[in-house]
Amino acid sequence: MLVITLISFPLCFVIVGFFGIVATWVWMVVDLFSVSRWTREHNTALLAKIQSGQG
Repeated sequence: MLVITLISFPLCFVIVGFFGIVATWVWMVVDLFSVSRWTREHNTALLAKIQSGQG
């Protein structure tokens, strides 16, 4: 039982660590496109506000 625990415990961290790295990478790619879209929308709204004389 001890041998199984000693082998499986580090393996669990390796597998979870791998999926954590993959999930972080996917999140970064999604954020790359989301943040640029949010910035463009914010800047467009800000420009419209300034042009209308409210800013």
